[in-house]
Amino acid sequence: MATTFNDCEKQDKFDTCDDQSSQSSQKGLLSHDNVKFARSTGAFSGRCVVVLISLLVVFLLVLCALVIYLVFQLRCLRDTREELHWQKSCIPCDAIVSTFKEDSSALGYFQRKEKDGVEYCCGSSAGELTQALKSVVGRNIEEKKSEGEFCRPEHLLKNSTNIPDQKPAAHCVQNPHAPRTPNPGGIKQAVRSWLEEGRGAFTRNGVTYKGGHLTVPHTGFYYVYSQVYFSHEDKNGTNPRKNYDYTQELSHYINRVNSVLGNSRETLLMNLHSKCTNRDDMHFWEHTSYLGAVRHLRQHDEVFVEVSNLTLVEQSPRISYFGLYMV
Repeated sequence: MATTFNDCEKQDKFDTCDDQSSQSSQKGLLSHDNVKFARSTGAFSGRCVVVLISLLVVFLLVLCALVIYLVFQLRCLRDTREELHWQKSCIPCDAIVSTFKEDSSALGYFQRKEKDGVEYCCGSSAGELTQALKSVVGRNIEEKKSEGEFCRPEHLLKNSTNIPDQKPAAHCVQNPHAPRTPNPGGIKQAVRSWLEEGRGAFTRNGVTYKGGHLTVPHTGFYYVYSQVYFSHEDKNGTNPRKNYDYTQELSHYINRVNSVLGNSRETLLMNLHSKCTNRDDMHFWEHTSYLGAVRHLRQHDEVFVEVSNLTLVEQSPRISYFGLYMV
């Protein structure tokens, strides 16, 4: 009996030892799994950090490239604007000096700048440059008048070899006997019923006239001008709009056919006017439009006049005309 009890006690101790050994083994396994999990988690986190850093670097590179591109585009835009400003508001001072050889003080009307070793006479805008050129031309003419050089119109008109520096000039007037041109419609209609000789009209020193166009013989600065007298008279009271108010749009253009740019057309000067008429006074109205400015023209350029409505142009040589002269 004692033997059996001892055997049982030994068996219990053995089982207890097995349980403890089993628990120790399980703890060891759990600890090993935890280490493997921690290592794998750490490796995954490290890869995520590397990927995020790579994405951030790529984003920064793209951002830098975009900034560089924008800066480059802004510089190109600035250079383009500066070039356009030079073209529209500056001319070489040599051109002015050669035109007014005896009057070097003419340069005082301009802002003088230097570009690529060339001295330019500039205005703050194209309009200011034109105004300065007109001032120089006007002063030069007044001085010549005071010296008696413009006492007679023949100074510009006569073809004499005694004049050392004859410059191209032309003056065309409306032909009062030309048939009234019906209005073909459209925004711009070319005026072709000009006289190039007689009634004060002329073309001199190489300027030619054909089909309403004046062609210049030499490159240089020209004063281009035109006046058009618009009028309307409803003598019989048959105007279909007489019972209500309406607005008549009047437009007046001086255009150029550019010989350098494939004979493309461009507007040199423009005047727009809205004539508001009511039913009480619409039987008669009138409006005078004048355009004039100094423009740089090239050899073989053509200048012509367009209006909004040919039937409204008064065909009188005294009040409807156009022309040009080299300054």
